[in-house]
Amino acid sequence: MISVIIPVSVKDFEDGLLWKCMYFIDRAKGMCSEEVETVAVVNMPSFGRIKAKNYGAEQAKGDTLVFLDVDCTPSTNFLNEVSRKSKNDFFVGGGVKYIRLNRYSVGIICGMIFLGFFMLFKQITLGAFWIRKQDFLNMGGFRDKGLDDIDFAIRLRQLGKTTGRKFESLKESFLIWNTRKFDTRGDWHWLKGYPVN
Repeated sequence: MISVIIPVSVKDFEDGLLWKCMYFIDRAKGMCSEEVETVAVVNMPSFGRIKAKNYGAEQAKGDTLVFLDVDCTPSTNFLNEVSRKSKNDFFVGGGVKYIRLNRYSVGIICGMIFLGFFMLFKQITLGAFWIRKQDFLNMGGFRDKGLDDIDFAIRLRQLGKTTGRKFESLKESFLIWNTRKFDTRGDWHWLKGYPVN
């Protein structure tokens, strides 16, 4: 079983982002031969996004965990690719290679190029993560260290190295990222450093 874990804030819920995300997950479920459960965890200010992800992982019934942000839209073959790659013991888990945005600007493109070079240097990808539950628990889950996704990807790649496995990105599917953070913080906000939340 695959468990898709989605941290969702009250505002995300009110804005209808959860329902939109669930619609695309349901479409992807239709292409996947494996059973899929969705675990939405309310990300209250006192709880935090990282705790929400870790709590969702604890509650998940699946052997494979997928962490997806509520404002991301997965392609229909997304879960099918996760299912196939998670059955290959050579792979430790990974991110998504191909990311599209719902809008583009000079500032956003520059930010994505900067992030792309960083990820290439570190040999990681982001977007959404897939990992076996036991490996997630052995890693200690997500850590509250600022850029938690980047920290998680680096530690996941390191886990692969120490266990003789490969950090594997999804290459046949893609995600569409919502640029709402750029919409509210400005297209060049990344120059000041990404906020923790």
